[in-house]
Amino acid sequence: MAEAYAFYEAAFGHAIVLESRADLVPHSHSESQIAFWLGGTRAQAQVGDELVQYDQDTGLATNAYQSHDMTLQDGKGPAVFLVFMISRQWLNERRKSTGQRFVFPSPRIPIDLALRQACWRVLDL
Repeated sequence: MAEAYAFYEAAFGHAIVLESRADLVPHSHSESQIAFWLGGTRAQAQVGDELVQYDQDTGLATNAYQSHDMTLQDGKGPAVFLVFMISRQWLNERRKSTGQRFVFPSPRIPIDLALRQACWRVLDL
């Protein structure tokens, strides 16, 4: 079960602060997705052949229609995530202006100190 605490909609898509208390079965979205683990129970995701451990230094990126799941690691409480759902329409508009298609080359997003602090500021809001 997941509960959204904050939801923001803009031209790029949606930003959601999400608390998950249960594993997610393999699924996909019509949008590309970026997810940052903010705290709580540790989690991991299977994206294709890659297993990604969410932590303060690694986020998750999935392309539109790319299957992924989420598994809580110790089951002793919820995990809290900041999730960006990036609309296909917005990405297509960027492609038109740049001439390049957008695809995440890897499901792993390195998180540096500045990005981690920005995620925590969103949680504080």
